[in-house]
Amino acid sequence: MGRRSTQRDLTAHTTSIKCTPQLLDGMTALVWDFGDYHSPTRRAWRDLGSTATRNSKRIAGVQDSDPFLIPYSIAVTVLQQITDGYVYLDRNLAFMVTLSPVEPGVLKNVFTYLEGTVRRIPLDEIPFMDEPALAKLVAGVTPQSLSLAENILAQQDGRPASPDSWAYQAVKWHIAKRLAAEPPLGHGSGANP
Repeated sequence: MGRRSTQRDLTAHTTSIKCTPQLLDGMTALVWDFGDYHSPTRRAWRDLGSTATRNSKRIAGVQDSDPFLIPYSIAVTVLQQITDGYVYLDRNLAFMVTLSPVEPGVLKNVFTYLEGTVRRIPLDEIPFMDEPALAKLVAGVTPQSLSLAENILAQQDGRPASPDSWAYQAVKWHIAKRLAAEPPLGHGSGANP
């Protein structure tokens, strides 16, 4: 049963974490930079978005305001499963962030599937021998390992920090991994469960 329209959702979706040098010590993220607006990678991404829009108009009854959302979200979900964690893929493909490495061949496959899906090619007919330009371009980028402390904390020169929003999400994933690695309370301490 759903909520009545007169009921308010009082759930507060917040997480407050004080980002200190000690907390952020050793936390990094891998960032793939796909270039400026005019880069070949981002042009190929925009072309794929245009194809998604054209193909959605051919499907009767489609009311999706953004036809690229479904394959885009599938790509993010697949990459999250492969990396076992946090993945941020900029909607305009300016950059991608993960906490774990992704092999270029895996990226090539994910973006080949993405393009095949957008072009409405049946999954078992997507041509992997003739990889799309976007898949090759994305796989050809080498990620840079960035320190979250350098991204989030104020610099020594007194200038305020101007962190990217993905950095805070990455911190939450790092903390979740640390907590998951800890043994449950009571284990090994002689206490009864």
